Amino acid sequence: MGKNKEKLNIFLLHFLERLNSNEPNERKVIESLTDFCNYYDFTKGFIYQTDGFRYFLLKETIGNEDHSLKRRFEMSEMTKIHSDRMKVKNRPFYASRNDDNSLVDIDVLDFYGTDSLLVRQFEDSEGKIIGFIGFADREDTTPFTDEELQTIHLLLGSLSKEIAVREYKEREVRASNTLGSIMNNMGVDIYVNSFDSHDMLYANASMA
Repeated sequence: MGKNKEKLNIFLLHFLERLNSNEPNERKVIESLTDFCNYYDFTKGFIYQTDGFRYFLLKETIGNEDHSLKRRFEMSEMTKIHSDRMKVKNRPFYASRNDDNSLVDIDVLDFYGTDSLLVRQFEDSEGKIIGFIGFADREDTTPFTDEELQTIHLLLGSLSKEIAVREYKEREVRASNTLGSIMNNMGVDIYVNSFDSHDMLYANASMA
């Protein structure tokens, strides 16, 4: 790729320092996407994150002024060969459209509507896919080396931890909202008293 070791080391240090900083989560994600695009010559960067039910929503993006990226999609929209191709260990998916592309690579490129794509899925502690980090429309057509792809895989793994933390927090909110909805729509008054002080600790909407 022509990037010398010194520039690479500076980029890696800056990238990891940001992820370990106390900056707000959203800022760290957007600035990391931007730096990655600038260093590796991608025009677009994006994060898809699960809504906890059926969709993956486009949460953050840069360079998507033409709105070409899907606003949301379901896993069922991916073909089996597509989803299997994304499960390769220790490296992200990468392809640039040319005459040598496999049918699988073309399927993935068509899904995202781009001529070049690098994307890595990430999972929760139970192995469930909760999101995708990706980059599209690369201006440099030089293929990545295996070493570069392994480095990128580790970088995106570090970034994915930031998004996973956000997903766990949003999961708690979804669970609380679901429980509240159930309690408020049972058609009866529900309340909880403290055993010791008899203070009311909880009341559903009808009881309140």
